Amino acid sequence: MQIELDHLFVCTAPGAPEAENLVQFGLHGGPANQHPGQGTARRRFSFANAMIELFWVNDAREAQSQSTRRTLLWERWSGRQGNASPFGICVRPVHLKTRDQLSLHGSIGQPICQIPFPCRSAKRELRSQCGSI
Repeated sequence: MQIELDHLFVCTAPGAPEAENLVQFGLHGGPANQHPGQGTARRRFSFANAMIELFWVNDAREAQSQSTRRTLLWERWSGRQGNASPFGICVRPVHLKTRDQLSLHGSIGQPICQIPFPCRSAKRELRSQCGSI
């Protein structure tokens, strides 16, 4: 399976005050919103084919829940000023180009894979293919 960049993410302080630097640079970002069930919130700066996502934990209990644990978002976010990298890369299969197609397999903001973390897609065939990335 060929892959391409879906988005870059950066773990930030709550509210993503770092977003102001991107705005001053000239990027246009959307308002903050939440990832339901994941315990995180984000600000997005979209481009034609990808985005930069600034995210933070807004519910520590939810971010550490059993259903979210395998993403390691809590470990990455809580360790961002220590030994954990605050940066991540999410990819998607090359053949998925439209929002309708992306909604079947994940979408911008719901990546198929986080590198180096395991896949988040509910699709078994994609999970087995991108688990080795």
